[in-house]
Amino acid sequence: MAKQRFKITKFTNPGGGEAWRLSGTLNGDRIRKNFNNRAAAVAERQQLEIKYLNDQSDGQTVWTTLTHDQNRDAIAAVNQLKQSGSTKTLSFAVNYFIHHYKEAAETMKVEEAVFEYVTEKSREFERGIISRRQHRAIRMEMDKLQSSFIQCPVVWIRTR
Repeated sequence: MAKQRFKITKFTNPGGGEAWRLSGTLNGDRIRKNFNNRAAAVAERQQLEIKYLNDQSDGQTVWTTLTHDQNRDAIAAVNQLKQSGSTKTLSFAVNYFIHHYKEAAETMKVEEAVFEYVTEKSREFERGIISRRQHRAIRMEMDKLQSSFIQCPVVWIRTR
C-alpha cells in the first residue's frame, strides 16, 4: 500500500465528541483540519492529493468537457504559442482565427469566389483605384464565369 501524504486519524474532542483529523503538509504548509465524519475528511484528503499532484508536475488533473483528442490538441496549441514567444492566450488565438481565416480558394464554390472578388473590385472602384470601365468589364467577366461553372468548386476549373 502506498504511503498516504495526508493522514486521517480518529480522536476524541476535549468535550467528549468523536472527530476525524486530517493532517499533513502541502507545499511546506502544515495542514490540520477536523471533521465530524470520516467521509468529509476523505473528500478533503482527495482534494489535497489532487492539489499536490498538480503542483508536482507539468501535467494537471482537471475535470473537463473536452475529449482526449481535443485536450491533446489544446495542449499542442498552447505549446506552439509558447514556442513562438507569444504572450497571447489560446482563446485569443481562436478568436483571431474565427475573425480572420478564409477558406482556401480551391475549396470555395465559384459563386463564393466570384462574390468575394467582385466585392473587392467594387471597393477598389469606390476608392478610385480602378476605372468604371475596368469595374464593369470585371463584373461582366465574373458573371460569365459564374454562369458557366454553377455549383463547381474553384479547383475544378483549374483541372479542366
